[in-house]
Amino acid sequence: MNHIDRKVRIINMKKNRSITNQEWSDYLYNAYPEWWKQEFEDIWYFNIIYYPYNTCNTCNPIIYNYSANRFDTMTNILNKFNQDLIKQHLIIKLYFGEDIYQIIKLYLPNLNNLSSNYFYIHKYLPSLDNKISFTRYKIPNDRTLVRLMGDLKYQNHDMINLRVRTQKFNDYSNNFKKIMSIDNTIPLIV
Repeated sequence: MNHIDRKVRIINMKKNRSITNQEWSDYLYNAYPEWWKQEFEDIWYFNIIYYPYNTCNTCNPIIYNYSANRFDTMTNILNKFNQDLIKQHLIIKLYFGEDIYQIIKLYLPNLNNLSSNYFYIHKYLPSLDNKISFTRYKIPNDRTLVRLMGDLKYQNHDMINLRVRTQKFNDYSNNFKKIMSIDNTIPLIV
């Protein structure tokens, strides 16, 4: 395969790929500004990083691209996310049948009732040395996305990463008291 064929294939792959929710929203904003303002102005896009309950520390988190109204509370978002996980299992079960579903289910997050759980976020802290430090910040259940942005002063607001674990919050744990530090790998935006 020569160099020109490879370029043509890459161009065709880019044309045929599906677009993200953000790209679709940008298209609607440019094509239909009045309708976009009415329907999508208050919709914010963010990631939910889901850490499934595990007995080992080697299980990878699952990242979901998500959107919600910027005035939704964390409780509302968590309930919607829990419902989406249930729907994900049901759709796979209906589409593939019970036997294949039992195999695929091993790679999906377990169905736990997350409505009694909580979100947290990594809150970056300013530092004079060239290190990035952060602490885990438990988000109150009545906090909205808009209000959360005010709580996160020293970090980039382009993409919000809400994190949720299936384990219950433990008041006596040190997880939310210690400050983790990262070397110069990510620039700190102040």
